[in-house]
Amino acid sequence: MFLGSPVGFFRCTPDGYVSYANQAWYELVGYPPGAVITNWGDYIVDEDQRRIRAVWEEYIETGAESCAAEWQWKNKRYGEC
Repeated sequence: MFLGSPVGFFRCTPDGYVSYANQAWYELVGYPPGAVITNWGDYIVDEDQRRIRAVWEEYIETGAESCAAEWQWKNKRYGEC
């Protein structure tokens, strides 16, 4: 029997617009399925939002290929990049 962990991922443009997210991402985050992703940071717990916003802004500003951070979604699941 194979047990796998669903992996949610998204892709964004250089200016930070989320252009794609897979179904697992919507499910893991609790974002409305199929909705245009405009405010994904609102789904992060309040105590992590400021820190993750700073990480995201630095990521966009520097054009880095990746970032390193962990946070909790409001649905009690965790995310990382």
